[in-house]
Amino acid sequence: MELIERFTEEKYYSLQELYKEYNATIANAMWKEITAYRKGFQMCFSFFSTSVFIVLCKQVMMKTILAEESFMRFLLTAADDVALSKSEQLLYELHLDYENVEELRYACNLLGMDHVLECLTLLSMEIPFLLRVFLILQSDFQYKEQLLFLACNKQHNLSILPILLTLSLPMTSKKDKTRDYLTFLADFDLQIKQAMVSCNHSDSCYCELSAAALGQRYPDISQQALQFFVAHRKTNHYYTIAQYMEVCDVCYETARKSMERFVAMQWYNKRKMGKKFVYYIRKQ
Repeated sequence: MELIERFTEEKYYSLQELYKEYNATIANAMWKEITAYRKGFQMCFSFFSTSVFIVLCKQVMMKTILAEESFMRFLLTAADDVALSKSEQLLYELHLDYENVEELRYACNLLGMDHVLECLTLLSMEIPFLLRVFLILQSDFQYKEQLLFLACNKQHNLSILPILLTLSLPMTSKKDKTRDYLTFLADFDLQIKQAMVSCNHSDSCYCELSAAALGQRYPDISQQALQFFVAHRKTNHYYTIAQYMEVCDVCYETARKSMERFVAMQWYNKRKMGKKFVYYIRKQ
C-alpha cells in the first residue's frame, strides 16, 4: 500500500506513466489500487458539460496551503497597494457591471445562462480560495472575469485580480483535474514570487498608487491632499502653492504645509523660480 500511496502523494502519476515503468498487467493492477486510494479524497464538481473531480490528497492540500501562504505574504507587503491600484484600473477597463452575486444571478436568469448559474455555486462553496479560482479559470463562458472579481471581492483580495487574469490554463477533456490543478498552483506561486520581487525592487510606489491606495498607506494625510498629488505628479511639470489653494479651496498656509509635506516625504522636489517656489515630481 505504501508504494500505491507514493504514486499519488509524492508524484501524481497517470496510467500512461505507469506503463512506462511497468508492464501492462502490473500497471493495470496497480492503477486499480491507485484509483481506489484516490477515491477517498475525491471532490466532485458538476457545473461543467461533464462532471469533473479533484483529488484533495495530502500532497495537493499541502501545495494549496503553501501557495495560499505565499499569497497572504504578498497581501501583507507594500506591493498590495500597487496591485490594488492596478486592480482598480483593470476593473474600469473590464467594465464589470455586477457588484455582487445576486445581481449577476439575476442577469443570468434573464438571459437563460444556466451554465453560469451553476458556476455561481463556486462562490458559496466551502473550498480553498485557490481551488475556487482554478475552477473558474477552467470554465469557458462570458462572465469568467466577473466571477473572478466576485471571488476576490468576497475575501477582500481584489489586489490579486490582475495576477489571476494573467494565468492561462489548458482546457482538457479529462475528468480528473488534479494534475491541471497542481500545474496551476505551481504557476500561481511563481507569479506571486515574481510580483513580490518586482515590488521589493520598486521605490516609486507613490508614482503609481491611486489616492485611495495611498490613503490606506498614509492615513495621516488627508484625501484632499492625496487627490491633489495624484492629479499633479506628471514628470517635467511644475506645480505651485497657488495651484493647491485653487484646486483644494484652502488658505495659503494649509496649501504650503501640504506641499512641504510632499517634499519631506521625497515625493516632490522644490526649487525657487523668481520670487516663488515650484514643486515637481522626483525623477526615478
